[in-house]
Amino acid sequence: MSSSSQTDSSSSPDSALAIPRDVISNNALQPKVVELWETLSAQSTLSVLENASHSIWQVLQILWRIVVQLAAIFSLLFLFFAAVIVWFWGIGFQAGRAFRSVTFDTSQPAERQVVNALTRMFLFPISVLSTWVKRQFKERFDKDIEIPLPDMTFQLWKPPGSE
Repeated sequence: MSSSSQTDSSSSPDSALAIPRDVISNNALQPKVVELWETLSAQSTLSVLENASHSIWQVLQILWRIVVQLAAIFSLLFLFFAAVIVWFWGIGFQAGRAFRSVTFDTSQPAERQVVNALTRMFLFPISVLSTWVKRQFKERFDKDIEIPLPDMTFQLWKPPGSE
């Protein structure tokens, strides 16, 4: 065997996997690989990669904060709209109860009874809201406030011929 076909068994413990010397010396890729390795292992490259990884980590942290804040906003909006739906549902229930008391108590309710029921239906949420505001004001500021409430038994109009 010639020396050019001998394998480099000293660099590799397994002689079957050793690369022949003539392939290494005649390889056009070797200088490029060495140049690439020198570029990657240079101190300036390492500092640039370190700065880039630090910047990427900061961007990911900011993006995570944005995602968490958006999730909080969307969950609060969902809860708000659910509360509004339940509130209107309660108003509808109270209105149905008011109309049932007017229509089932008498076979032919008077127009003023229907108007009073409608008035109570529209003023009920305001009275509940004012009660809630008074309670919250008392808890937060330890003061009583007086909120004038509309009279829920007033008559808006008189039917013709009732004067």
